[in-house]
Amino acid sequence: MTTGKGLSVFMTKTAEAEMPWLVQHAFVPPPDFDFFKGPHSNLIYAKPGTGKTTLMLALEEHARNQLECLPVHWTPDFTENPQPANTVLANAQFTSILSACACQVLEELPNDFKKRAEDGAKYSFLIDFLHRFLPSENKTILAKKVPSLKIRLTNQNTPLNVIAVELIKSLEQIGFPGGLWVMVDQIDLNSETRKQTATNILQSILSTLSFFEIPNFHLKIFLPLELEGELGETTAIRKERASETRIAWDAKQLQAMIERRLRFALDNGQMRADQIYPANQLFPWLEGCGGMSPRGWLEYFRPIFATFWEIYNAEGLSRLEKREWVLDETEWTAARKRSSLRLRFNLETSQIVVGMKLPYTLSQEELAFFSYLHKNEGRYCSKRDIYNKAYLPFVNQGQGGDATSDDVFQYEDLVNTAIFRLRKTFEPLPKNPVFLTTKKDRGYRLSLQAFHEDD
Repeated sequence: MTTGKGLSVFMTKTAEAEMPWLVQHAFVPPPDFDFFKGPHSNLIYAKPGTGKTTLMLALEEHARNQLECLPVHWTPDFTENPQPANTVLANAQFTSILSACACQVLEELPNDFKKRAEDGAKYSFLIDFLHRFLPSENKTILAKKVPSLKIRLTNQNTPLNVIAVELIKSLEQIGFPGGLWVMVDQIDLNSETRKQTATNILQSILSTLSFFEIPNFHLKIFLPLELEGELGETTAIRKERASETRIAWDAKQLQAMIERRLRFALDNGQMRADQIYPANQLFPWLEGCGGMSPRGWLEYFRPIFATFWEIYNAEGLSRLEKREWVLDETEWTAARKRSSLRLRFNLETSQIVVGMKLPYTLSQEELAFFSYLHKNEGRYCSKRDIYNKAYLPFVNQGQGGDATSDDVFQYEDLVNTAIFRLRKTFEPLPKNPVFLTTKKDRGYRLSLQAFHEDD
């Protein structure tokens, strides 16, 4: 039995690969989406996996279909030796923006544009603009779609903001009376040099107020969180011509995202995720592995859906007639094992990271217990050993001596409490641990790979 889009809905890794169905069928708007889609300029900060590109595509769809704006994709020109923020740098980048606009305008021209333009003078500015700002690699297409230049309406001394104003007026002639949105994404900060370059470029642009006072011209700039705090003193921000916002999700919105994709995958508008497995286990598992990131939730729901999909193809939803959810305990465990969930530990920073969650910094006491278990990773450690070799050295630091204890009543509750607290910091489901497990009469074992091979 196979209906809907099936596995393909959960197998893609990028928002671009999910077009065109993503925005129409599976998009869940993040907080502040109504604000983002307003006719103004935004700086939108987000962590990796938070959905910047998906949001950009949704805003592009809104601009084009609801506001009749022309969306244009642009990425700043990076150099190995970043210039300080200045007017010359701002103008160079704005020239680059206008070049991206020219490329998009050329793509949007109707097939009979050349004939129309030869019959009247109302397209004179567009023709001038395209001939001036199109990159040389587009000249062949330009010659096919656009008449040759008969009159020059601008020159090197014409202010760039004036050219932008005239361009926006001219866009109505090709079906975009709402103006122009510049969509800025894919800013890669893989080195300090690139981060400094990006900062200088954006400070230059945001410090040139005339760029942000052009009617119906707006920038939607999607930025890595590392740049937050670098641009707040620029003129456009201080004068409130552009605003800064951070994308942040809550669990209910991420649950809605999973369920919307699930319904689209199955072509079943009534299907709920908690029909696959109970919500009090499924959703905390996704949050415990994927944090508050859409990409993280999708990454760790994918193997669960794949397991469900195999059953669904064989049996449909017949199991729901017999019980409240599809997967049994064995299948639930097998599904999660497919995810290759890992725990990472950085001794220098005292931080642990599970899956795609944000790092958690251990307290000094937590670190004492965790470090001992980490040194003995994969082996069971008795409660007595944990107490004597992890806890006592921690509390007796600098006091000397080799104090130990064989008093079960002295260490039993203390170690149990310490393990309970550790599990709360990194186990996706603390009551059903997959990293820090226990075995009667043997003690506790830490594994960096969820689901030890002999589990």
